[in-house]
Amino acid sequence: GEPGGPDSEVFYDFGIAHDPKFGESCHPNCDCGRFLEIGNSVFMLYQKQTDGSLKELAQKNVDFGGGLERLMAAIDGDPDVFKTAFFLPIIKEIERLTGKEYGKEPAAMRIICDHLKGSVIMIAEGLEPSNKQQGYVLRRLLRRAALKVFRMKPEAKSQDFDAIIATIFAMYEGIYLDQKADFDRVSG
Repeated sequence: GEPGGPDSEVFYDFGIAHDPKFGESCHPNCDCGRFLEIGNSVFMLYQKQTDGSLKELAQKNVDFGGGLERLMAAIDGDPDVFKTAFFLPIIKEIERLTGKEYGKEPAAMRIICDHLKGSVIMIAEGLEPSNKQQGYVLRRLLRRAALKVFRMKPEAKSQDFDAIIATIFAMYEGIYLDQKADFDRVSG
């Protein structure tokens, strides 16, 4: 019963030379870093039926998907969204905590950054880690971020995460977060 239809995608070309390790030729979906999809529009016209046929929707619409971080990467001229102002302060704090450089541990630091940022906002909204539904997702995000930190710095303590949490609060104070009301609960 999935709705769908034709779509259009908007890519930004960073003008970076193609890296042949990603194939002979470059194209918008190439992983070499030259192109970044910054948005798309899906023209919702049909609903897929169990037999594979398509039934026209009574109510049609356009579903736009755009990434603020991806737009910022295009503005900054760097395809790495984790180097934008939305992530870089957190990455810098993770570098300080672990003693590692982002350029040498990008995958782990991206996971820590992304998972902790989302987790902090979820906890501030009242969600708690649990074994069910959204609480389970939150618990998995926290566990995966912690695992990455402890692999990079085995002697890290749970209190070491407070500096990362404080950075997230500083970035989103008054938007999603209220340090006075939420910090102790989130960092606890």
